[in-house]
Amino acid sequence: MNKLLLLSTVMLIITSTGLGQRYWVGAVSTDWSNSSNWSTVSGGAGGASVPGSGDLVFIDANALNTCILGTMASVSQFKITGGTFSFGASGSLTVNSTFDMFGGNFNAGAGSLNVPGNTFTLSGGTFNAGSSTISLGKNMAIPSPSSFVPGTSNFVLNGNTQQDVFIVSTSQSGLMNFYNLTINKPANSLVNFTSGAVDTFQVNNSLALTAGTVSGSGFIKIEKDVSAASTFGGFGISIACTGPNPSEIRLDAPLAVTGVSNFVGIAKSTPDVTVSVYRTAGADDTIRIGNFDANFIVRTGIIQFPGNQPIVSHFQKIQIEPGGTFKCTSNFFYNAGQHINLGGTFDPNNGTYIFNYSPIPAFTQFTKHRENFYNLIVDIAGGQFNPSPNDTLTINGNLILRTGLITGQTQSAFDVKGDVSFEMNMQPTQAHTNLVFSGITDQQLKFDNGAEGNWNASVTVNKPSGKLLLQSPFLMDDYGSGSNNTFTFTKGIVKSSAANYLLFTNTNNAVGASNASYVDGPVQFKWYGDFTFPIGNDGYYGPAKITNSTADNIITAQYFHENPTPLYNTALLAATLQNVSTREYWMISKSGTSISPLIWLSYDNIRSGGVTDVSKLRVSHWNGSLWTDEGNGGSSLPFISAGNIISSFSPFTLASVDKNPNPLPLHFVSFKATLTQDGTRLAWQTANEINNSHFNIQRSSNGLMYDKIGQVTAQHSGLNSYRYAYTDSKVLKGINYYRLEQIDIDSTRKYSDVVCIFNNENAVKSPIVVFPNPSSGYASLQCVMFAGKKVLLEIFNAAGQKLQSQWIQLDASGKWSSIHLSAAGCYFINLSFDNTLCKGALIIK
Repeated sequence: MNKLLLLSTVMLIITSTGLGQRYWVGAVSTDWSNSSNWSTVSGGAGGASVPGSGDLVFIDANALNTCILGTMASVSQFKITGGTFSFGASGSLTVNSTFDMFGGNFNAGAGSLNVPGNTFTLSGGTFNAGSSTISLGKNMAIPSPSSFVPGTSNFVLNGNTQQDVFIVSTSQSGLMNFYNLTINKPANSLVNFTSGAVDTFQVNNSLALTAGTVSGSGFIKIEKDVSAASTFGGFGISIACTGPNPSEIRLDAPLAVTGVSNFVGIAKSTPDVTVSVYRTAGADDTIRIGNFDANFIVRTGIIQFPGNQPIVSHFQKIQIEPGGTFKCTSNFFYNAGQHINLGGTFDPNNGTYIFNYSPIPAFTQFTKHRENFYNLIVDIAGGQFNPSPNDTLTINGNLILRTGLITGQTQSAFDVKGDVSFEMNMQPTQAHTNLVFSGITDQQLKFDNGAEGNWNASVTVNKPSGKLLLQSPFLMDDYGSGSNNTFTFTKGIVKSSAANYLLFTNTNNAVGASNASYVDGPVQFKWYGDFTFPIGNDGYYGPAKITNSTADNIITAQYFHENPTPLYNTALLAATLQNVSTREYWMISKSGTSISPLIWLSYDNIRSGGVTDVSKLRVSHWNGSLWTDEGNGGSSLPFISAGNIISSFSPFTLASVDKNPNPLPLHFVSFKATLTQDGTRLAWQTANEINNSHFNIQRSSNGLMYDKIGQVTAQHSGLNSYRYAYTDSKVLKGINYYRLEQIDIDSTRKYSDVVCIFNNENAVKSPIVVFPNPSSGYASLQCVMFAGKKVLLEIFNAAGQKLQSQWIQLDASGKWSSIHLSAAGCYFINLSFDNTLCKGALIIK
């Protein structure tokens, strides 16, 4: 390259002999404008005219004085091989053709150098740029980068055609330093930076990208700031923010790197130095960076987006290295490429990270095998998302799977703290990617892609608190696809419903259920063989099992830890049974025409209310009028099977042919309250007391919030009936509500019905006055606050069930006289008008 440059220079000298040649000799002074200082030959006598726009100027070692230009001048060519040239206070030089420096010194000071028409070449000597402005309209050749001392100058590339800037180095590395570099080219023409593998361009202060485009095989280091105006056409060269100073990058145009395998990087001197990226506020405040031919590397330092504007990245790869930190925007970050963290820090900043397009599978790789995101969206229409083996994407907000296909490798995972949503065009996963629910609050799982959404990979529920709420049907493992993925219950409850059920299609894929983790609601199974339903309720795991199921059957099971009565009266039982459980039951149903499977119910001494002799247990089911005896076909802890194949399905529970070893459990026979001169006397009767510790007596003034006012120790343990009493000597004014909290020795709790009394002495006035109170069934009410208004009347029983709801018209005094209730008990009365609610109560004797 040096030989080519020398040949071109010699040819230029030969072809320029027709120009007027002026040699600086400095015969009498340093003044450019004094003709006595100019000669037509090197070292000759002065007296030639001052160079003009058609002249070739030589500055060489044969001059007596430094040449100082203190005014504006224009020449055709300028060559300096020795001596010294300097700008004065108002110096300005336009070189219309070539500027060549082979030696000597060029001191630009605060002057202005403009080379609009041909090449600017630095082959030797020292060019001290000072604080000058240097404008080039054509090429810049730099055989000797060290010749240029940038000072605080502003270097401007502004030609209207392509400009080439190239370092012509030998085997030694070359560094071409600019202080400020401005690219302002009309019609978006190109600047091409070219250098050898060991050569570098460096901008010490500011890179201003006003107009034009940049490309080339070179490498540009930016020590401080970058600004890209909206008129800039984009980058096609490797660049990096370097140095010890914080950098600001303002991108009002896309920072697009096209056509070559290059990179944009952050490589600051220390890991704590920041690079802040902004865009000027406007109608479109999105920051656009990158092209799929390039990579973005955060090697050392912190990149951040303090304006928290949306970011669109088209880099093939975003890579964070051990000294780097990527602080994401708190807005939307669109990544069309791969996300790789080799040991650096990724700060999600509560933003939404979107994998939104990739010609090849979107890919993640984490050296530490875990990366934290806040909200994460996969939206890769027609593409794939592929986490690396053993990598976990921890999502502290929500996960939305919008389009594309998950094809993650073995042991990869989404660990989600918030909600998960599968949208209409998301394909069922074909991966080994585990979906983990681990949030501390309720989480929702929703599928929008049809009647049933399916996840053909493993699922784990491991929630310290809160529930997983199914918002749509969830199909696990797509009809026995053979992948043997598992649904693992570790901690936390899955809440399903009749509309939003959980469907299993593989006999091996529900594991780990316990009192700490189960499905509270319906679970379905469709496949061959045996299956244990991971169901529970009210803090208890109460599984049911089927054996010998066939593929066209769908079996649905749900567990209830509550008394079947009054829905299914436990007093109505087959003659062969002595008692039926009043603590639990199962709803099991079948759709399909194949032979019914064998039903197995689980039992537990504490949960089931006392089971000591399994041989006396029976599976019982409600046939519409009584509990039948379906036999005991054998037990396998913790299950017993029915002795019969049942063709019609209905509620199931445990029963016993001998209630002595299997009491099935404590029962409140009665609970009454009577107002006496000593206070309220509470009396109750129980049966089947097994493992009973004590009773807490609770009282309420409003039927909603209860306080403990006393405790009675259980005196017995057995199948007989026992009576207890307690007197409340500090009766409240007005209505007093009472209930019993029965506590087992394992801290299991059960509540009695609510009873109430009315203490009429100095009763506290209510916004609603009900009279007479207590009543034999008919009563009136008065609410002065709503006098003359049409109001909504609602009446509730002591269990909180709504019995009546109607609009009524109060008269001018606020009265209404048509309350009619037949059953004895305590009732709550609500009147509401215009978002205002008044409450009262009534006792029916």
